[in-house]
Amino acid sequence: MNIGDVILNLLEERSMSQRELAARLKIAPTTLNGYIRNKHEPDCTTLVRIAAVFNISVDDLLSYTPETTGEDKRMMTAFHHLRKDQQEIITALIDLMRRQNRTEST
Repeated sequence: MNIGDVILNLLEERSMSQRELAARLKIAPTTLNGYIRNKHEPDCTTLVRIAAVFNISVDDLLSYTPETTGEDKRMMTAFHHLRKDQQEIITALIDLMRRQNRTEST
């Protein structure tokens, strides 16, 4: 998982907006957006600050895996039972919704 996906997952888990995180990190929202879109990578100091905001270690930040719930497992099982073309539709829909969420939170 790249740092942009990690940041997005942490924002979603904590119900925090990109603007709020940027303000807490004292960086421009466009800089944070560059990290999220994997156009740029945060330096070591920024990684430490990101970890501090989310109250996790830098090691946990760099090796982050989203928490899996029973609902997550149920959804994955259902997804794997779909035909390949149906899986592609679901994946495209999820990508669209994530892009919409990113747009709304910036």
